[in-house]
Amino acid sequence: MFRTLLIVSAVLGAAAAASVLGVSNASPAPAGEPTWGAPQVISTPGTGGDHPTVAVDAAGDTTAVWTRGRRVFAARRPAGGRWRAPVEIGWGRYASPQVGADARGNVTVVWAGGPRWRVMGARRPAGGHWSRPVALSESGHGPYAGPVAQDPLLAVGRGGAVVVGWLYTRWEDESPFRGRAEAVYRPARGRWSAPRVLARRVYHGPSVGIDARGDVTAVFEGARGRVRAVRRVVGRGWLASVPLSPGQHGWVQADVAVDARGDATAIWDSDGKQRAVSRPHLGRWSTPVRVDASGASADVWTLTMDDAGTALVVLSDAEGRISVRSKPLHGDWRRPEMVQAAGSTEFSGLAVNPRGDALLTWTEGDWATFTHLTRHAAYRPRGGTWGAPRRVARAEFASVALDRTGDATAVWGRSGGIGRIWARTMTAPAPLVAAGIP
Repeated sequence: MFRTLLIVSAVLGAAAAASVLGVSNASPAPAGEPTWGAPQVISTPGTGGDHPTVAVDAAGDTTAVWTRGRRVFAARRPAGGRWRAPVEIGWGRYASPQVGADARGNVTVVWAGGPRWRVMGARRPAGGHWSRPVALSESGHGPYAGPVAQDPLLAVGRGGAVVVGWLYTRWEDESPFRGRAEAVYRPARGRWSAPRVLARRVYHGPSVGIDARGDVTAVFEGARGRVRAVRRVVGRGWLASVPLSPGQHGWVQADVAVDARGDATAIWDSDGKQRAVSRPHLGRWSTPVRVDASGASADVWTLTMDDAGTALVVLSDAEGRISVRSKPLHGDWRRPEMVQAAGSTEFSGLAVNPRGDALLTWTEGDWATFTHLTRHAAYRPRGGTWGAPRRVARAEFASVALDRTGDATAVWGRSGGIGRIWARTMTAPAPLVAAGIP
């Protein structure tokens, strides 16, 4: 299924790398706009693959993780340094890895399809080496022989606590079987817990978020399509779940974002319309409000929060319009900010750092033939406006991470698990001191 290609060396010159990629080389940016450096290969022969993801810690150290066949690889770049050679950290079928880093520099990676079809986890302590992978979920029965644990979602708290949620179900698209939404928790200085069942007979796994203290908020589809939320509080464990919405028809998928204090925002789709609720730390959930742009519901949404408690949601519709709405912790949802008025848009994503800088990414191309697919990005400094879109990579997907200064790293690969893994860095514009933004 997979074969090795001749890999271009990671020391390939910047001009040659840009030529291979078909994206612009490093060039001066207009005042107030970020500067993208030249792309570079970070995989080595035999390690290039697919499904890369990236995370950065408070010190600026960056970790990229991807798969090649059944093997999971990780590469590291110290702050201000160069990418180190990738190392194999585990294996898994259809792994879809996720990576997160805490403020101390400890890195956690989770993926699906490990031995006996389980969700697996590995950890790299700051200044140390990768641990042996550990099983986080119960055993599965193969993709078509019975239920398996799939689609793990990872959240890493600044203080070091970690939560992972997944769906334990069958893979058949038309199976009447509905699965269990489950989660595991690991304190900053402790071991992984046993799986906790959050809901039964659901179609989607839980979305999870975690604050700096280690308190968890999870949202999921409950009985009769009702969206529910549950918290796990340090010293008290998992609390009783509470409803966020009335019952819905059909499948309901919900997402949650949590800031460092524990303030939370949740969003879900209801009859083709997106609705959201918010909850201050130690407060109660608000009444649901509609957040999709008037006149056209969103096909895709992405939700995140900064450390000031401001929620941001990206909405993209069938016409290719991309807009962003924000909500201060104790305020209302603001009017949509249009980032792109039209296009052939798919797979939008949003990265936000603790102080509120944001980088929005999406893919443009011919979706009828899956050709000419390119990843674009638009940057917004805290307190500023969205800049002009820039083409970042010739790829269907790209993962991005923002450090505390607003600089970014993007990583991407090629579909099929046989291509090289590329990385590109973005330098944020100088702070807008004249506008009163330090």
